[in-house]
Amino acid sequence: MLTEISNGSIAFDNSMYSFNSGIGVTNKLSSIDVLEKLRLIKSYTDLVISSALKYSSQTGAPLTQMIKVGFVALIKLTSANYSNTNIDYDRYLKIGIENAMMDFIQKSI
Repeated sequence: MLTEISNGSIAFDNSMYSFNSGIGVTNKLSSIDVLEKLRLIKSYTDLVISSALKYSSQTGAPLTQMIKVGFVALIKLTSANYSNTNIDYDRYLKIGIENAMMDFIQKSI
């Protein structure tokens, strides 16, 4: 779970990702794995934003909170071992992000 973002570092699942002046990333995992994961997350930013806008406008939940929930869900989903051949990866991410947002809304009522 994403626990902290500060001073060029992200704490996630007890691992710390550090960004060195925007040039490199260091972690317990290899830098290549981390960079690939960050590229994947960046490529699905539009999905998080559109889902957050949808649920924020429908429910009145704060947009910034919905975006945070969406990115945490996206990070968890990209870390999970996806092996379902019955659903494509884009649909898997969309369902997971929207479910996380709906869960958040239900818990905050």
